[in-house]
Amino acid sequence: MSFRTHDVVPISDACSRLTELAVEVVAGTEKILTKNGSAYVALYAHSDTHVLLLSIRHQRELGYAPE
Repeated sequence: MSFRTHDVVPISDACSRLTELAVEVVAGTEKILTKNGSAYVALYAHSDTHVLLLSIRHQRELGYAPE
């Protein structure tokens, strides 16, 4: 998955822009918050289907077999 430059936000900036970022995320844009220049947290809108698929993908990436 690729992100545009304005979708990557330092966590120090995100604190003062949280409402603005939340509106953008709910509209469908994912955000990556960075700490000391490295990816730290991902913001994305909640969706039961999306959460389930993301969970399965992460389990596979980590080498866990879904039960």
